[in-house]
Amino acid sequence: MRDFCKFSPKFWMSFQTRQLVKEGPDTVLVALYLQTNHHSHSLGIYFIPSIYIARDTGITLERVQEIINQLEQLEFCQYDAEHEYIWLLNYGLDQVGGLLKKVDNRVIQLQKYFEQLPNLSFLGAFYQQHKDDFHLLPPSRELERVKKFQVKRKKMNNEILQDTLEALASKEKENKKEKEKNKETEKVHFVEGPIEEVFSHWKQIMNHPNAKLDKKRKLIIQGALKSGYEVEQLCQAITGCSFTAHNMGENERGERYDGLHVILRDANQIDRFINNFLAPPKRVSAGEQQARQSYQALETWFQGEDESSGSH
Repeated sequence: MRDFCKFSPKFWMSFQTRQLVKEGPDTVLVALYLQTNHHSHSLGIYFIPSIYIARDTGITLERVQEIINQLEQLEFCQYDAEHEYIWLLNYGLDQVGGLLKKVDNRVIQLQKYFEQLPNLSFLGAFYQQHKDDFHLLPPSRELERVKKFQVKRKKMNNEILQDTLEALASKEKENKKEKEKNKETEKVHFVEGPIEEVFSHWKQIMNHPNAKLDKKRKLIIQGALKSGYEVEQLCQAITGCSFTAHNMGENERGERYDGLHVILRDANQIDRFINNFLAPPKRVSAGEQQARQSYQALETWFQGEDESSGSH
């Protein structure tokens, strides 16, 4: 391909060359060498180890590497240090005399050379920049990579679609169950007579005359009845709760715990309050409670004294 290579005097008139001159004569020399050496190729991409440059120009290897970095910063070239290939930016068009026609024989030769290049770091950028100028086709390996990527992406899209469909189906199933559950709840048949009797007893005993028998309270009472308790037993439990000082507000918070959801919460709770009805717990007077607290405090103090004496 050296038959198509040429060096234009416009090199000395460009702004980029003036920038090279500012970097020093060594930089200009290396730039000239990269465009005219016998390893170069009209495509602008070719194999050129930095040691070749150092040998042919007489510049030290370390300095050559510094200059290549400078040239990259000036956008004169890009260098793939792993493969030791260089790309002279905007060099190819000058070498082949501008844009090529598809029927130009050089198109086939440039494509063949392009196909043989290794997987260089800048190969993709070169292809995007000059694919229309030289009518280049992606390298076979690139076509294979694109094909694999497309297959992988299609597979991934199918998996995402499948996961989405499964998620939607699962959600639809959950919604259906929820609707069925709601329908079953709506179909609950309340035995109004016994429920109202228990509720009326609770209102009277707990002094809640304005309380309403809503759906939640109906479910609580009916649940207790379905557990096997008679109306009389539930009324006993309600009365037994009224005998329980803690539930009636004699606690640290001074708060009553007399709701149906508390009294009829489960079988253990119902049985507890029925027992309190049959054998009401003894109420502790304020004086007795104070005496107990004083005694506990004194006992704690004596225990502390005993431990202190034992340590001596």
